[in-house]
This record gives sequence, C-alpha cells and structure tokens, in this order.
Amino acid sequence: MDEKQFLITALQLIDVSLARGAIRGEEVKIVSQLRDYIGTSLQKYQEQIAEPVETLAQEAEVEEVEEETED
Repeated sequence: MDEKQFLITALQLIDVSLARGAIRGEEVKIVSQLRDYIGTSLQKYQEQIAEPVETLAQEAEVEEVEEETED
C-alpha cells in the first residue's frame, strides 16, 4: 500500500467512525486534529476526499441493514 492509499483509507476510517459515534468526548478533538493533518497531507496528491468517504459510509449502512435483516 502506498502512502496516498494509506492516507485515503485512514481518512475514511476516521470519517466512518465519527459518523457511527464510535469516537466521542475529548477524543473527538484529537481525532479531528489527526483528520486535518491527513487532509493536508493528501493535498499534495490533489486528491478529492469527500466522495470516497461518502461512498464508503453508504456501503457500510447497506451492510448494517443486511446484517440486521439476517438476524
């Protein structure tokens, strides 16, 4: 995995974790700083980061619904 792909994956993981409420309280401030750093690092690749995260979040929601219906 190259640096660009690693940064994109890390950013997606942070966004999905925040959206699901897995990170709360004081941790949000630290994770937000980490997210900003990753976003700045991705700028050198001129990577648009919003779309892949939204796609990943939508896919995760679909998987959760499918798991719930299987139970």
